Amino acid sequence: MAETNKPSCNHKVIQAAPTTPSDDEVVSALRVVRLQRPKLGRAKVLSQLKDANKWILSDARLKKLMTLHGLACPTNQGEEEETPIVYPKDAMAAQERFKRSSTRCLRLYSREKYDYAVEPNCSVKIKFNASLTMIAHNIIVRMGRPTSSKEKQLVAQSGPMLTLWELYCAGAQKAGISKADIGRQLEAEYGVNPIPYLGPPPSEAEVKKRAAAFKKATMAFLKKAHKHEDGKALIPVDEKGRPVWIPEVYGEYAVVVFKIDKGKGLKEFGYAGESPLHARAGK
Repeated sequence: MAETNKPSCNHKVIQAAPTTPSDDEVVSALRVVRLQRPKLGRAKVLSQLKDANKWILSDARLKKLMTLHGLACPTNQGEEEETPIVYPKDAMAAQERFKRSSTRCLRLYSREKYDYAVEPNCSVKIKFNASLTMIAHNIIVRMGRPTSSKEKQLVAQSGPMLTLWELYCAGAQKAGISKADIGRQLEAEYGVNPIPYLGPPPSEAEVKKRAAAFKKATMAFLKKAHKHEDGKALIPVDEKGRPVWIPEVYGEYAVVVFKIDKGKGLKEFGYAGESPLHARAGK
């Protein structure tokens, strides 16, 4: 009787080799983890990301990305905890009082010697940006302070909140304030920290497209503004009378940051960082 061929029981299971993720992939996955388990420590976050995605990911890289994108763990064993920033009991009312009393657009709180005041780095844009900030603020206030997770997601992902987030972060970068602290300040003021709800960072092509669209709109605005006497004194033009584009001055989130006192915030102590570049006609 012929012997039948029996299937071998020694098949090798081929597993996919671990891969090294991009920064965007890590940050996107981190935001999901933070949304689902906001108090999970970094060691467990690292283990979860590596196991779930078959990633090659070091603790040092994870810590760097967490800090850079405001996704650091609330507490980390073996690490010193930063002294928490103490916000006013009614942080939103305090921000509104500052805007009424100061010539600056908004106030950022810090754990250092000074707090910081932020305004656009262009006189012809200050009124526009202040109005834009107030419109965003008013829309969020009308939405109501969120209480449920669904309401928090709705507010956090709204256009007005993203406008405030980007403006606050632009000032924070110059003031040396972390994105994590900006998230906590917005939560104190509006009831939600937008960080866990942010989408993936825009691609390089998307950033360039947005910058080009903003430049086009701003140049049209500057051209109209230059027809007025105030504009002629503030807006430099080339030999053909066209406004000169200066990214450090006219860019979407080109801001000036001032050191202010911890009290009412009306006493200033100079610029945060290097003196900013200003535009002046004839310069």
